[in-house]
Amino acid sequence: MCVGVLDWVVTIVLVGLFAGITNSVISGFKREFSLADPSIQHSFTTAERITFRQDIVIAGVFPLVVIVAVGLLFVGLWDVHHGVLGLVLSCSLTTTVTEIVKVCVGRPRPDLIARCQPIAGAANASPYGLSTVVSACSVTTGHIIDDGFKSCKLPRPPP
Repeated sequence: MCVGVLDWVVTIVLVGLFAGITNSVISGFKREFSLADPSIQHSFTTAERITFRQDIVIAGVFPLVVIVAVGLLFVGLWDVHHGVLGLVLSCSLTTTVTEIVKVCVGRPRPDLIARCQPIAGAANASPYGLSTVVSACSVTTGHIIDDGFKSCKLPRPPP
């Protein structure tokens, strides 16, 4: 097998795995949450600070241009190939592992309560004071609620 072909195959498999997880009908783990938790009571917004297109430019296109320009000017085509392969492999590996962790862990995002739209009179269950999507939310299925459980943000330590 040619040098680098296996690397490209692994990269393509990772991109396919990421696409499969992202577009999957599997909604992922939805952990229990407290309706009274202020860390998940922020308002829901559809406008993102950095759009997906901007993210692609910042993390992919800009480094690609730098790698190709520096490689062609100073080193050679072989090193450009390896630089591009390293960039694509690192981006695909990072996004795939991150998405797998988000789906498996199911930590609520800061705007979960706004996404959930609690049922009137919903309360935390006893004895532990936690609710589930089914018991407390009027929105129980769909992309918005599924995405509400894909946070990698670490909780802040208490003051």
